[in-house]
Parts: sequence; structure tokens; C-alpha cells
Amino acid sequence: MFSKVGEYLKGELLATTEDYKLLETMNKVTRDRYKEMSGMAQNLVVEMAKLQRIYTDFEPYVQQIDEICDQVDFLEKVAIELDDYSKELETRLKKLTK
Repeated sequence: MFSKVGEYLKGELLATTEDYKLLETMNKVTRDRYKEMSGMAQNLVVEMAKLQRIYTDFEPYVQQIDEICDQVDFLEKVAIELDDYSKELETRLKKLTK
């Protein structure tokens, strides 16, 4: 009976030891994965800083483009008004020459 209890306890200890080994392996894999993710996050921070500097460098050009777009819109409105006026003058001239 003592030998059976001894074998049972030995089996339980062996199972517990295997569980701890599995947990240790899982912890190592998790640690390595988090280390990898930390490195990727640090690289992302560096790249974001670069992008922010690039955006800051390009911001004056973007403002100039916006100003040019506003000027083009204004010129388009003026051209439309001028076209409408010239059509009106043409219509008046045709009425006068008839």
C-alpha cells in the first residue's frame, strides 16, 4: 500500500513539475514576444518623430498650396463673371446692330 501511495505521490509531483516547466517555457516565450513588441514600439516612436519633423518641414508649403487654391478659386469666379459680362455685351451689340 505504501508503494502505491508513493507511486501516486511521485506521479503527482512529476505532473506538477511538468506543469511548472510548461509555465516556465510559456513565460520565456511571452517575455521574448514582449521584448520584440517593445522594440517594434520604440521603432514606431522613432518613425513617428521623423514623420512629425517632415510634416513640420512641409507645413509652409501646404499653406502656400492652400493660398494658391484660394487664389485660383477667386480667379475662376472672376473669369466666370467676365465671361457672363462679355456674353451680355455681345447680346447688347447684336441687338444694336439689328
